[in-house]
Amino acid sequence: MPTITKISTQKRPGYYNIFLDESYAFSVTEQVLIQFELAKDKELTKEQVETIKSAQVYSKAEQAALNFLSYKMRSVAEIEQYLAKKAYTEDVSQQVVTRLQEMGYLNDELYVKAFITESLRLKKDGPYKITQKLNQKGVSSEICDQQLVEVNFEDWEQVAMRTISSLLRQTEKQSVRQIETKIRQKLMARGFTGDIIAKLMQRIEVKSSESDQLSALTSQGIKAYKKFRRYPESERNQKIKRLLVTKGFTFEQVDQFIAGEVIDLNELAQY
Repeated sequence: MPTITKISTQKRPGYYNIFLDESYAFSVTEQVLIQFELAKDKELTKEQVETIKSAQVYSKAEQAALNFLSYKMRSVAEIEQYLAKKAYTEDVSQQVVTRLQEMGYLNDELYVKAFITESLRLKKDGPYKITQKLNQKGVSSEICDQQLVEVNFEDWEQVAMRTISSLLRQTEKQSVRQIETKIRQKLMARGFTGDIIAKLMQRIEVKSSESDQLSALTSQGIKAYKKFRRYPESERNQKIKRLLVTKGFTFEQVDQFIAGEVIDLNELAQY
């Protein structure tokens, strides 16, 4: 029966070399050394040796996972993917995950809650976007929904206002209607739900003075004129009208521009 004839420390803290019958056999962590009460002159059966080696594989996997967790919180799927990259088997990975969950180091619900809190602090993403990012980290939509429902509308409003603040300052360049359309589009792109957007639009007031809208009409009208200046007058005016209406200006405003009441059309030749 193999006998431990020597135990030496490695340069890596907490690791030991085990010699059986004067020959190096395997290495173990301090945890495994203590777990199996390994000491000089102890006899081991072949079955015990294999059990110890399996325990060592698990111990290394667990330590690798703990090191990975030490930088920041991780989802269950992230730990599984990390251990897979380290070439640990699915069985070992699952044992590690279960143990870390029992120890309280791994909890997808707490992970999602922390992720949402940080996202709200950064004031960047809406619920759809947050769910999408968490899905990419292997967290189920069900867990995400359970945590997102706890977020107050006022918190989403703060995120939204930071997202659209720049648009609210563009009243001299764009029509109110165009700004409101862009606000909706930007909020959708950032992952806000239709319900939240609808409530936000009821609260958001795009303030624009008459002079601001006149400046916006002038600016957009000049751009439209430059775009269609080579067309015959009648066709040019129709194209300008169509474009300005799509930009959110009223028919009355557009007609005023085409009639030269906003800016003398003869002066546009210089542009």
